[in-house]
Amino acid sequence: MTDFYLRYFRKEDRIKRYEEIAPSKWFSHQGMEQMLPELEKRYSPLNRYESERSGYLFSTLRELVRSQFNYQDAAHALHIHLNTLYYRQEKLADLLSLDLTDLETKIILYHELFAYDFGQFLRAAAEQSRELTSTSAV
Repeated sequence: MTDFYLRYFRKEDRIKRYEEIAPSKWFSHQGMEQMLPELEKRYSPLNRYESERSGYLFSTLRELVRSQFNYQDAAHALHIHLNTLYYRQEKLADLLSLDLTDLETKIILYHELFAYDFGQFLRAAAEQSRELTSTSAV
């Protein structure tokens, strides 16, 4: 039995090291200034869709990630029907060209959304600090 598991999980296409799949390396090798534009480019189709249609796809994506892709929990938290969540998930997959059923994609999304939100927060904080500095100088 153990031999079966070792043979199955030792395949090159099955086992990947954390460093290969997780974008956490961005935090150590790239500054937030370099990473944020890359993430903004990646999520630009989603941002464009949201601005044109006043949609809820970003909040849906965040809730799916937060609930670890438990669709029942995510639908309940978003106060939407399960079929609506499935429709949104398909739309997200189309816009971002991602396979949201793939575990590796889910792990990367978790890291990217954290980095994206953190980068947006830092950018807003820096902007607010500049505004406060310029008003206090006047």
